[in-house]
Amino acid sequence: MQVELNSVWRVHNLDGLGNGLYRVLQLYTKEHIVILFPLLESKALQRPLKLDFDFFNEAIKTGNSELTPYELPYYQLQSEDDISESYLVKRDEKYRLIMGLVSNPNFLLNLVEQPRSKAVSIHAKAHNTYVQNIYRALNLYCKRLANHT
Repeated sequence: MQVELNSVWRVHNLDGLGNGLYRVLQLYTKEHIVILFPLLESKALQRPLKLDFDFFNEAIKTGNSELTPYELPYYQLQSEDDISESYLVKRDEKYRLIMGLVSNPNFLLNLVEQPRSKAVSIHAKAHNTYVQNIYRALNLYCKRLANHT
């Protein structure tokens, strides 16, 4: 089975990962790495996880990881015309805050390899905000993967 970006997988009995749903954020084919994000219903910040692609692929073959449909939250199914202007402004501000980070193809790899990402702290300073604000915006982005063009 092919692993695609933004696909959601139900993982169970896999060493190093808790049972639950994970979204594929990035595939680094040259490095044989897949970046997963836990889809937990929690307000606590989550971090993307790095997994060896061959290990993940083996988990798929053995049934420890299964592609699963993921229902979007109600508010993501609404037409932009039905969303309040104030919410749209807030959403777009959060995206603009992290756009420079998420547009870098190597950002996620650096983020999972460094417990405290220097890129995030530099980015926060450049945008005159707290590091925690950047991490919160990144968390929402990874969890919901809002589509912006």
